[in-house]
Amino acid sequence: MWVWAVDPDAIAKEGILMLEEPVELSEEFHNDFFTRLGNMELRELRNETARMLDYKVLIHLYRLVD
Repeated sequence: MWVWAVDPDAIAKEGILMLEEPVELSEEFHNDFFTRLGNMELRELRNETARMLDYKVLIHLYRLVD
């Protein structure tokens, strides 16, 4: 990632990476998917709103060019 900043010291040193919780497909889903020859329309994967997974991360600047 490239970052242009007037004050490099003001860049955050840590943050939170937010990812959508992955969908775990059941064996029934896989069996249903592979037995429906010709019908490539997937059924709905989630019935509820996806949960977000939060990970604390450190932000490291590898190189600073002035």
